[in-house]
Order: sequence, then structure tokens, then C-alpha cells
Amino acid sequence: MKPLTIESILHRLRAEPGPAGARAARVLAEPETYRFQAMLDVRTPCLRETSGFRVGAEYFYPASTVKVLIAAAALAMLDRLEPPSAPVGDAPATTARFAFRDDSGSFAPERSFNEELALCLIVSDNEASNRLLELVGLDGMRTYLDQIGLYQARVVHHLSSTRTPDEQRRSRAVRLTIGSRTHELPGRVAAPVSPPLESDTPPRIDVGIAHSREGETIPGPMSFRAKNLVPLDSLHAFLRALGSPDSGDAKPRVLPPTRDSVASSGSNLSLGSGCGPRLDLSAPHRALLVELLSSTPEAWSRSRGFRPEVADGEQYSDHRFRPIATGLARATFSHGPDDPWIVASKIGTAYGFVTDVAYAIHRPSGTTLTLSMTMESNPSGMVGAGGYDEAFALAFFSDVAQAVARDVLKEAEARLRAAAVGLRSSPDPR
Repeated sequence: MKPLTIESILHRLRAEPGPAGARAARVLAEPETYRFQAMLDVRTPCLRETSGFRVGAEYFYPASTVKVLIAAAALAMLDRLEPPSAPVGDAPATTARFAFRDDSGSFAPERSFNEELALCLIVSDNEASNRLLELVGLDGMRTYLDQIGLYQARVVHHLSSTRTPDEQRRSRAVRLTIGSRTHELPGRVAAPVSPPLESDTPPRIDVGIAHSREGETIPGPMSFRAKNLVPLDSLHAFLRALGSPDSGDAKPRVLPPTRDSVASSGSNLSLGSGCGPRLDLSAPHRALLVELLSSTPEAWSRSRGFRPEVADGEQYSDHRFRPIATGLARATFSHGPDDPWIVASKIGTAYGFVTDVAYAIHRPSGTTLTLSMTMESNPSGMVGAGGYDEAFALAFFSDVAQAVARDVLKEAEARLRAAAVGLRSSPDPR
């Protein structure tokens, strides 16, 4: 049987002729330069395999992938304030609204929770994400990550924000309307956030050969010690637990009891444990989060009556926002409908880093995949000044996803046939 580890699939891809093989050869020739890491989890009726490539080898900036954690924390907050009345049906977030108190003392403008989530997760709007993070608060965010067992994850600042660190610690008073009930929460100030100790930071947390600060070029690397930090295995486990509740309801085997006792291994989830974080989400809110991460602006407009628009004015494209999903859809196989995949995913791009995490179900076969990748694609080594080669990373991620889908589906079918032959050849127990 063909090995189905992510490393074996990568090496088979590298040997292929054409642009996809050339891109894989380029990355695998110097994965340290690209800071490339990948994880793959495969579940079929005849196969269960989890593997990684250079997971935790060095720091990467998670960028907008943290938005899925922020959205989950906000939904968990709603669950605490107003638990859903039924395990199925519409999630409270679909009708909830909130407004921060402005300088005049009024609660305005009122915002739809549902629309903020769509902006945050479907088109990766930073302002919507920052509003949700202010709603939860930095202390609330830390508490949520601890509760679900992601002890090494740090979400400690807003995204693309001009607020000072002290301003980001402050959450304005907010009025939340959930159904027929209204909750008023006072303003809050989070505890100061200190950079992690040297022993708790992943390797190579200083990035680049020079960086830009307020338009000035500063020689030497940029330190990311005060930035957000979410290890790839944490993002991977979160998506897997979100898509497959059975994987997230088991108690993690290797998580330490407290954040402070985390070992400095760069990883806090067992690669092969099959366990993951408890998400602390009601079933309706878990389903809503999966729906959001599986949707496009057009699909969300049809189902929910609101079309989220990309903030930078560019057109939405699956290749830009869902490269793993694009690659899975490109895969060739001998059976199934035209659109056989359901893919819940979140991408993040910033400072030359590109990260995509995805949970996918192949409907015809019942195969499930969790695939996560991150890399830095910054040929100049200058951080914070643009000029990154994100197009290369997006194309490479789609190539890998296509190779994963092709190999997994072929191998799953082969193992299923072998199992069937074995059953037919087994002696009659009578």
C-alpha cells in the first residue's frame, strides 16, 4: 500500500513534470528558507492517518487565521449569555445585534452579529474581526483559548489597527441583544500582555534581513515576539474538532494542565493522538461556524440575504481566499458529482506569510481530510514593505491539496477493494 503521509505526498508531487512539480521542488529544496510546515489528517472507512512535515520547526505569523478563533470566542460568549433553547435550529448569533457605547454615551451604531461574522470569516475583513475581538476582550480571548486547551496560542492584538497597545486592551461598554433579551456589559480593560519568555517562543521568531517601520528601512530582522502566535498543530486541531465533533469531544491526551506549564517544544498537541480541543460551542453555533467557513460571498447572499464585500475593493476569488479548496476541486477521480467537496477553511496572509487551514469532506466516499499549511514567500527578505510573492504560495498550496486529494482517494479506494477481497476470501466461520 502507498504511504499517505504528507511528506510522502510532497515528494511524489516534487517528482511530477510541469509547474506543480517545479514549485514543490523549489520549496522542498530549502523548506527552512520558506518556513514551510504542513499537517494532514485522513479519515476513511479503511484508513486513519495523521502526519506532519516540519511542524513547529519555527515561528510563522498566523495573520487572519486567528479570526476563526476570535469568531469562536465570540460565539462561545453568546452561548454563556443566552444558551440556545434547542440543540438544532437557528443559532442565536443569526439574530443577535450589538453596539458599543460611543463618546456621547449612546449605544451606536448597532451591528448584526451575523453580518460581522460573515465579513470576518468569508472575506477576512479586519475591522469586523477587531470589533468581535473588542467584544470578547483580550482577557476573554485568553480565557477561551485556555478553556479549549490551546495553551500556546496567543491572540494579543488587533489586525492592521492604528490603536496603541493600551487602547487595544480597552473594550468599550457594549449592549448585546439576543432574541428578546438585552445584555449590557461594562467597559473592560485587559491585563497588560508581556511578550513570552525566551523558553516559550518558537525558533526563528525574528524574521527577515531588514524591516520597514513608519516608512523607514531598519537594518536587521523584525521581532515578532509581541505578535500573535498560534502553532500550526493548534490551528489544525481546531479545524478538525470543528468539522468532526467526535475528534474534539475527547479529552486531549497530551495537553498540559495550565498555560504556564507548557513545555517549550513548539507544539502542544500530539500529532497522532486523534484528539483535539473542546470548542465550548453549542451545536447551532458550531454548525454556523462551519457554514461560514464553507461559504463564499455569493452563496452567503443566497442563503442569508447579506453579501460580504472584500474591504480592499478587489473581486473575491476562491484561489485567493480558499487555495486548499481550489486544489481539492481540481483533483481528478473516477466518481462523484461535479462538486464533491465540502470545505471549511480559513486563510491568512501578512508580512509575507501565507497560511491556510481546511477541514474537507468528500461526499461520495465519506473521506474526511484536515490539511494545514504555512510558508513565508518573501524573496527580498524585507518585512513590512510589501513585494511578497503570495501568488507563488497560493499556487503551491493548491498544488499540494490537489495531490493530497488524488492520492488519498485512490489509496482509500484501493484499500476498500483489498478489504472487500479479504472478506470474500475468508473461510466461512460456520
